[in-house]
Amino acid sequence: MTSGEERPASSGSLSEAKTLGRANGEQQDLSSETERRPPRRRPTLFARGHGIGGMQWRLFATLSETAGQSEVDAGIDGSATLREAFDALLEAHPELEAEVLDDEEELYDHVRLLVDGSDPFQTADGWATTLDSDAELALFPPVSGG
Repeated sequence: MTSGEERPASSGSLSEAKTLGRANGEQQDLSSETERRPPRRRPTLFARGHGIGGMQWRLFATLSETAGQSEVDAGIDGSATLREAFDALLEAHPELEAEVLDDEEELYDHVRLLVDGSDPFQTADGWATTLDSDAELALFPPVSGG
């Protein structure tokens, strides 16, 4: 193609997507490389089998700093309610109370609590949610940034 000719519009075909143009004009076919790669799997935050086993609390950001650890055994044998597990966490780490509870001893609105990746106040029975013995519980403080 000369400098005076117009370039044809790209059709966006798969074969075009599999070809990489280089500065020196050579083309490299990437179709065999991309077809051999397995699909990327994102790690799951709430995957079973992590930690020391049993019911676990995962603490994030300033909460993990305050408690001095990011994973805490819930200290509950067998099943329990969310409230029982939460009270056990605060009993083991009373320093967290000021960061997660308001003056009326209710969870601050800006603190997120998840059970196996879901908000129990939206998808289950809130504090009365019955937990499995291997549930993963998570507390997130407000996070900002950009």
